[in-house]
Amino acid sequence: MIIIECDQYSSEWWAERIKKPTASNFNKIVTTDGSPSKSAGAYMYQLAIENITNKYAGKDFQSPATKRGTRLEPDARELFELMKGVEVKQIGLIYADEQKKYSASPDGLFEDTGIEIYCPESPSAGYCFTHPSKAIKHAKKFQQIQGTMFIGGFKKYYFMCYYPNMLPLILEVQRDEKFISALSEELEKFIRKLVKVIKKLKGA
Repeated sequence: MIIIECDQYSSEWWAERIKKPTASNFNKIVTTDGSPSKSAGAYMYQLAIENITNKYAGKDFQSPATKRGTRLEPDARELFELMKGVEVKQIGLIYADEQKKYSASPDGLFEDTGIEIYCPESPSAGYCFTHPSKAIKHAKKFQQIQGTMFIGGFKKYYFMCYYPNMLPLILEVQRDEKFISALSEELEKFIRKLVKVIKKLKGA
């Protein structure tokens, strides 16, 4: 695993993140059962355009949900540290190896694992708190968490659903080897197709 030390959403982070598949978008490549996603084509064209322009070409990262997460995440991380007795390190992103074919941006790393923090509005928070076994898929974090474990080589990971002034939901997530195998295969297919699309665009 290669760790890039920078602030998330900084210019350095964006420079590392664009052009290649990222764990937060793995749901656009595979479904939760490891099948190809119908969104793969659109995501592929986004990344192809980024490779040509050297600029982010996806949806606005300043959505209300993103702003809420950015605002509440530090409080959630501090609470997690207190509850688990650990020190969570903030980083920019991680790669599996020197090839840097795909990346993940953990909300924090500690010991031999990491954490994904989810700070939803009250309806989703209420659902997660009352349906913990379904919380990760409800939050649409399954592919991202498993993908981050794949990239980082982690055997387990943590998911935290945080809402101010309420007891958070903290789940320890184990690797799903069957899904990760399917994800790895689909990622390689996706990247091969992406290379072909980029070549076509450059020759257009």
